[in-house]
Amino acid sequence: MARISIERKHIFVFLLIVIATTATIIIYKFHEYKPLTTYTYYVYDNYGNGYGIPMAFRADLRKANNVSIYPDIPSVYNIIWNPDNRNITIAFANSSDNGLVAVDAFEITYKLGVVFGVYNMTTNFTANVISSYDNITANESYPVIALIPPSMTNSTSVLAINNVIYIQGNTTEGFDLATIKFLMSVFDIKVG
Repeated sequence: MARISIERKHIFVFLLIVIATTATIIIYKFHEYKPLTTYTYYVYDNYGNGYGIPMAFRADLRKANNVSIYPDIPSVYNIIWNPDNRNITIAFANSSDNGLVAVDAFEITYKLGVVFGVYNMTTNFTANVISSYDNITANESYPVIALIPPSMTNSTSVLAINNVIYIQGNTTEGFDLATIKFLMSVFDIKVG
């Protein structure tokens, strides 16, 4: 009788381990493939008190994390958070994608505007219709964010050159993901 009792305990422990392992794998896979479209950006005051600003995004942050950024994330971050920054120009050329450009431009200005307001930054935003993406000029006080929609590029990336940040996507989803990658860089959002 004692022998059967010991075997049942071993079987019970083995089944518990199998169930726990299976549950862990299922939970991990569900979490891994569930789109991450919200993020809480935390702001801290001079006394260390923090509160979160909830942000909703149009696409998955994990997918956006894979968009290439040149030369690197700190270059983009430093252009936007430069203390001399007075006005950010959103530049775009007329195209069949003007609606998409307007949506992504709104997402950029709204999210940056909310966070700038919390920090009492007086940076303004202006829109500028341009005829070409060549020879855009900017400086530390007046950086430019150039939005290049799918009808005008065959690449998806974020590129920072001489205080101009080029956000480009070769598909509608790619353009949204590049916009989100830009915002992730600016807000130092890390996802796994």
